[in-house]
Order: sequence, then C-alpha cells, then structure tokens
Amino acid sequence: LQRWASTPLMSSLGPPFHASPSTTTPPGTRGYTFRLRGRLFYKRVPKFVPRRSWNVRSKWLEGNPFKKGICVKVTVKSPRKPHSGLRKVARVRLSNKRVVLAFIPGIGHNLQVHSVVLVRGGRANDIPGCNYKIVRGKYDCLPVKDRRS
Repeated sequence: LQRWASTPLMSSLGPPFHASPSTTTPPGTRGYTFRLRGRLFYKRVPKFVPRRSWNVRSKWLEGNPFKKGICVKVTVKSPRKPHSGLRKVARVRLSNKRVVLAFIPGIGHNLQVHSVVLVRGGRANDIPGCNYKIVRGKYDCLPVKDRRS
C-alpha cells in the first residue's frame, strides 16, 4: 500500500480508491457507488473488438458487397427536377427480409414480379430513395442485349 502511493503518478491521485469513502474520489476518476455499478453496462461497447462501419447509403446490405433478392414490384419512376425521362426501378425484398428500391441499369430488361436478382450498393443520382442497383447477367436478370463491351 505504501509502495502504491510512493510513485509520482499515484501520489498525485491521493489516497487509494478503496480506502477513501464513497463521497470523495481521486481526481481524474469517476466515483461509481455500488448502486450505479449495474448501470455501467447500459449501451456498453466491448473493447478491442474491431467494428467495421457499414456504408449508410447501402445499409441493408449489412456490410456485404451483394445481396440476393426477389422482385416485389417492377415500375418506372420519373427523375428529380432538372432531368426528365422514365427510370426503370424495382422493389426488391432482400434475403434479410428488407424491401429496398433498386435501379435497373442498361437499356431494356426482362424483370418481372418474383424474379430473383442480385443487388449491389450504389445509388441512382436522380431517383429519390434509390440507393441500390441490380447486377445485370446474374440470376434472372439477363445482360444488356447487343452490348459489345
């Protein structure tokens, strides 16, 4: 106990924590009483566990590069203000039961309800709420017809 207080760092903190009453705490530390001990685990993040943050724009992929899904509805949407046209989109139920709006790239497609598709991240810039794209040439979505490159 004396050796603990003899170091310069520990002597600046004052008496040992367990010896002091619960009302006074050494400076630089938080004084938790035993009643508060159970609350310390509320929203506690484990230390030394590497957490890879997901991309917020493609969060329902859950950190995966692709997810398989089934088309719920295939429609066209009009783009945002300076642009015009009809963009082909599909509502897709992913394998994790989330329903997202996915853009169908390329000219022409063969998708219909119950088609199985592969969805990747990446938004269509002029369609609100469309943060995913369908991969052409995988599962039921055929590649773009007559494309050479």
